[in-house]
Amino acid sequence: MRRFCRMLRLASAVLAVAVLALLLTAPFAQASGSYCPLPPRGPVVLDSARYDLGKHVFAADLPLPAPAGDVSAQRAHLDSLTARLPVAVRERSKLGELAGRLDRKQLGALEYFLHVRYKLP
Repeated sequence: MRRFCRMLRLASAVLAVAVLALLLTAPFAQASGSYCPLPPRGPVVLDSARYDLGKHVFAADLPLPAPAGDVSAQRAHLDSLTARLPVAVRERSKLGELAGRLDRKQLGALEYFLHVRYKLP
């Protein structure tokens, strides 16, 4: 009887180890139809100085001068950028108010920020 109990304990221990090994290796097993949930992405090249300047211009965190010169050309450009923004952002953005107040560097930075942040075409 003792021999039977010893064999039964040994068999249950071997079974427990096998079940534990199966449970631990199951997450790493891949079936024939498995796929990588997120494909690898290429490196993101970000000009952080331009991005930050554009972000500050968009958020109106920079002191800007009063409108001067030809405002209509810059307003048309800013309106075309506004039209390409997502609806939720378009409703709360005030890009038209920046017309005539931005220099080339700030306007370029604003465009860069919008292209990177909102993936504009």
